[in-house]
Amino acid sequence: MGIEAVTVRTLLRRATVKIGDGPSRTAVVHRAFLYGQLPAPVPLDVGTVRLEQWTVLHCLAAGMNLPQIAAQTSWSYRTVRAYAAALCRTLGARNLPHAIYCGWKAGYLGPAARTRHGET
Repeated sequence: MGIEAVTVRTLLRRATVKIGDGPSRTAVVHRAFLYGQLPAPVPLDVGTVRLEQWTVLHCLAAGMNLPQIAAQTSWSYRTVRAYAAALCRTLGARNLPHAIYCGWKAGYLGPAARTRHGET
């Protein structure tokens, strides 16, 4: 990635202090990019995420956890968890906060984000 883990942790702590404790860690990563606490990632070319994966990604960026996403979308918790796992595989992410980072790199999040899944 080009960024040391210590730097990322320090910047995440700073972002958490600025935005408070409410949002989940995935939302903290998303907002750290939005507010310039983390440098914008270099673009990455990944496979196209499906609509369900795109929905999960944007809900995570909004600060929702998996049970909240399930309630919001009327999907079961197991279905949401499966979509989140598929999202991580598609983006090459290790976990959900890393999926936010990869979502930024792939152009699914951020100011120049695709308007819907698969569109530019």
